[in-house]
Amino acid sequence: MSEDMELEYVVLTLDDLDDVVDFLAKYFYPREDVSLGTGLTQVDPIAGLCGQKICKSLTSGFSIGARERSTRRMVAVLTADIMTSPSELTEAVYGSDPMAKIFRVLEIGWQKFNIFQDPGVERVLEIHRGCVHPDYCRRGIFTALVQKCIDVAQNDCQIVRIETTSLFSEKACVRLGFETRAIVDYSTLEDGLLDLSKMSFKVMKIMTKPLSAKPAEVPCI
Repeated sequence: MSEDMELEYVVLTLDDLDDVVDFLAKYFYPREDVSLGTGLTQVDPIAGLCGQKICKSLTSGFSIGARERSTRRMVAVLTADIMTSPSELTEAVYGSDPMAKIFRVLEIGWQKFNIFQDPGVERVLEIHRGCVHPDYCRRGIFTALVQKCIDVAQNDCQIVRIETTSLFSEKACVRLGFETRAIVDYSTLEDGLLDLSKMSFKVMKIMTKPLSAKPAEVPCI
């Protein structure tokens, strides 16, 4: 069975919350470098502000998932929503909590490059988390998730932004025409923010791709 026949890509909603939370807890946080560097995997990854952000993404209409057609099992997740101000990502109270540390890293990324300074940019498609089940890796599914997310949001924003924290996600974005706009070198961040010994990718790349409006249509995903 071909991949197209085996999987169904869907726009995620709050009805998918339990599946998304379970999937991220199992396959995203234990593998994603910034989460590892902050120790997020040692606590409930959906508590507090993180859970709020996941819910916001699922109500946006721009998050995409992939399920097996035969079993309905979730095999890939990409969460995203529209941003109109960088302050939407810098709401955390900073401290020793792993989630607070993650939001501090994200704030540093915005300090490096504020996309709202680009001419004409008022609404940004911000991709937050992307993960593919280990059984389905290296099949182009992550690339497909990002492209389908862009297709759905094409008429709602001027540009898409993503922070890549692995070579895998970076290469996928390069294939889709993203440009690196800024690089955060983890080794230059304040002491105690990240444990670099637990991380394999030592930089975060802020990548963007401009979007051009096209006639409105119902996306086929």
